[in-house]
Amino acid sequence: MRFITGLGVGALVATTGALVSEYGPKGRKNLCNAITYSVVPLGSLLAAMLAILLLQQIGWRGMFWIGALPFVTLLPLAYFKMPESLAWLVSRGRFDEARSISEQTGVEIPEVMPGAGGSVSPAISGKAGFAGLFGSYLFPTIVLGLMSATGLVLVYLLNTWLPELMLRAGFNARGSLSFLLVLNGGAVIGALVGSRVADRFGFCRTNAVK
Repeated sequence: MRFITGLGVGALVATTGALVSEYGPKGRKNLCNAITYSVVPLGSLLAAMLAILLLQQIGWRGMFWIGALPFVTLLPLAYFKMPESLAWLVSRGRFDEARSISEQTGVEIPEVMPGAGGSVSPAISGKAGFAGLFGSYLFPTIVLGLMSATGLVLVYLLNTWLPELMLRAGFNARGSLSFLLVLNGGAVIGALVGSRVADRFGFCRTNAVK
């Protein structure tokens, strides 16, 4: 169950971040991304709060049912209402759909448009996906991939084992769960503050300072 959840969270975070970056307003893309990624620690924060209040009454199975609520409520909304990536549509020659979404959202269509005779411009005829990443951006892909992987390992280890470690250190259940509140509350605040700094001074400089 944890493995399947991890697959879903990994895919959701990556694709949602890409969509938010594409549709976010200029000058505030970092803030929009920070809000998006803050949902993960915010969910952990809410889970810790609910566990403090309800765990003794409903048990861990009840907590799992609460965690399943977004799946049955937000998934249908995202499926029917979330717009497709304009860059993805253009790269596959689906220009009419791209124009329709652009009119609805106000986001400009990428400059790549059909070439002569309706063919796709050579600018997007190169490799895409993993082949494009590892072919044209090998070093940044490896470095950013390792940074993301180690960061996620750290976050999930802390969220999974911190309450247990605090219990073994002598804290009660409420006290151990309060450490998760502090950890994830700090993550949300840090992400929002860091994003505003990145929008002003650039994300490379901001990450270097971190």
